[in-house]
Amino acid sequence: MTQKKQLPEQIASHTYKKLLPGESSRASAKVEQIEKKGLPEQRAFVGKEETPERRREIMASQGPRQRIVSYVKTDPSKAWNTFAQRQERRRKATARRVTGPTPVKLEARTYARTGSWATIGRTRGLRRPLPSPAAHRSSSVPTRSGRRGARRGWLWRLLGTMASLIGLGLAINFVFSSTAFHIQQVNVTGTQNDALIHNIKNIGTQGDNIFLVNIPTMKERIEALPLVASASVSKQWPNQLTVAVTERKPVLLWQTPGGTYSVDNQGVVIASASETPGADHLRVVALGTTDKNQGKKGSTIQPLHAGTHLNAADVAFALNVFQQLPQVTGVNTFKLRYDGTIYPGMTNGSETGQGTFVVESPDGWIAYLGSAADANPLENRLIAMQQILILGKKQEQHLATIDVRYGLHPVYTTKS
Repeated sequence: MTQKKQLPEQIASHTYKKLLPGESSRASAKVEQIEKKGLPEQRAFVGKEETPERRREIMASQGPRQRIVSYVKTDPSKAWNTFAQRQERRRKATARRVTGPTPVKLEARTYARTGSWATIGRTRGLRRPLPSPAAHRSSSVPTRSGRRGARRGWLWRLLGTMASLIGLGLAINFVFSSTAFHIQQVNVTGTQNDALIHNIKNIGTQGDNIFLVNIPTMKERIEALPLVASASVSKQWPNQLTVAVTERKPVLLWQTPGGTYSVDNQGVVIASASETPGADHLRVVALGTTDKNQGKKGSTIQPLHAGTHLNAADVAFALNVFQQLPQVTGVNTFKLRYDGTIYPGMTNGSETGQGTFVVESPDGWIAYLGSAADANPLENRLIAMQQILILGKKQEQHLATIDVRYGLHPVYTTKS
């Protein structure tokens, strides 16, 4: 512990002036000077004997003695250096206490390790030497129970592992063989079509184990149905499947010599017109062809059926004709025919139709509009057709054909 010391810079000195017996003559002279100045309050007794009582009277007459205090001039840098030295001494003393001898680690007192009960605090652990093998063999002490327990523990672990494996095998066998996990019901949502619901329910999953059902494969099989645009399949444990479907919406009826079929906006043939709900409100595109062997042996045109794909661009072109032709030309009653080979495919609609759309009017004229592959926009072709109709009406001509497939050079013919 540090000691409190008085620093040199903190020492102040003071003195008190008082009259001594040898200074009486000087005091008398001073008193006379004071009396000459007319200061009666500062008079002193002069000429009396210097006794202790007389000294006290003189001191009492002089009033309080003057205190003179003087301070030692100090250097601030010296004071700071002194403070820094004290701090350094304190740090060194603290470091000596911290880095002293390392304390001995004591162990918990136990009767088994020390051989005696500890009276106070903790005692050092004692190591007793092990008995020699000869003494062990001659000893009548039986084998420790802990060793026998270790052997029994290893055996129990082995038996527990075998029991766990047997239980796991029985559980797996129950999961894959029990009828509780066989699919008993398939729920179909998103459609009211009884035929489509029946096809999905009988797609081949009834009775299969729900753990073994391949959901992606089943989804592909359902989306391959002509009436289904998209589908999602989910499992409902323990023995049900839920199928959510989105039906295809027919936008046109495509009429062929082999029958009339509904088609969606992607060009997929959905079903026959008789099996399509609301087919009476759909516009019809008649398929005409120059192939005389259509429907006969050797014909190059494939017959349409549900699931085939038409060219989606031609379907969109036909829809635009039905929408824009009455607005531009004022012709509301007409028939739309497709002449040429449309090349339907089974899996995709990448084939391009090689033909032209023809408008048949009740007035007896026909107009060749071309196809979706033409560079001239449909609106320009319809405007050219409108101008020809106006011109023929003004000239009172009976139009026979109008051909707007050649861009800026439309052609028309009249009846003789």
